[in-house]
Amino acid sequence: MEIGPLSEWVGALAELIAVAVALFLPYYNERKALHQRLRRYKHIVEQTLNTAAANQLTADYRDFCSFVKITLQLDMDDTAVEILEVGQALITTVGDATTLSFDQLQTVGELRQQLANINA
Repeated sequence: MEIGPLSEWVGALAELIAVAVALFLPYYNERKALHQRLRRYKHIVEQTLNTAAANQLTADYRDFCSFVKITLQLDMDDTAVEILEVGQALITTVGDATTLSFDQLQTVGELRQQLANINA
């Protein structure tokens, strides 16, 4: 039995590596995109929580409410839903208020801690 020339072995190894990369690359890109999307969601919710904690809700808050409602309907990832549920809890806590009470500010602090505990 002959093992064949070295060039065939190198060619076969290159093909094996190419197939492995072709199979792994889409998975890697999808995971990377998911991670970036989760970081963006967390950043948006975190910014709004910080604004609410400073008692400085502005017109951007209405945009945040729309963002949370729409994104909760579209995103199916468990971590994304967990992040957006913190945003939904903020919306529920704030309600129609423009200035938050002491109890509301305490709840906002608890939501900030809850968001910090989410790994994204």
